[in-house]
Amino acid sequence: MKKNFSKNSKKGFTLIEVVVAVGLFSIVMMVALAIILSVVDNNKKVHSVNVVVDNLNFAIDSMVRDIKTGKHYRCGITSIINIPDAENCTGSQNNKSITLVSTLYAEDKIVQYEFDEEGGKIIKRSCEINSQASTESQKVCLVGSFETADLTSSEIDITDVRFKVNPGSPGSVQPTVFLLIKGTSAVNPTEASDFIIQTLISQRYLNI
Repeated sequence: MKKNFSKNSKKGFTLIEVVVAVGLFSIVMMVALAIILSVVDNNKKVHSVNVVVDNLNFAIDSMVRDIKTGKHYRCGITSIINIPDAENCTGSQNNKSITLVSTLYAEDKIVQYEFDEEGGKIIKRSCEINSQASTESQKVCLVGSFETADLTSSEIDITDVRFKVNPGSPGSVQPTVFLLIKGTSAVNPTEASDFIIQTLISQRYLNI
């Protein structure tokens, strides 16, 4: 038997089938695009959070290293440190800054950490000690030797910093510094998170 096929017997997609297929394809692509954008956005958030955390760790590590190996702590900013040792500032004094002699460098330096309320950041200053002007009872900054650096980045808004110095007992109990930092980390313009960091730093420098 012979089968005769006419040209009219060939079939294709109808308009409804094409519309349905295009619609399903569009929905799938929209869902896939939304997932991709979500992954990219989450990756940016994670990166931003890591930048903030790394910067905070750097700032705190810098302060802890200088303080625990330092000596002659003073509350406030001063370019002259009178000896003997740490000054008691655990009360209601202005303790948003601290000055000390750091022993981390080849030569001892006077180091200052200050909370800049207007800029919402922590500032570090250091200067070389003028050995000629200094006596056995004081340490004096060498004129023109100050170096200033911002410890915290623009992604972090510091709202409060407190230093509380306990001088301890000479010859028996080492001085300690209680450090408190409050602030807000801005991951992006619409998302931010508050944080409070506190730590107790015990002096490791031997007063002998």
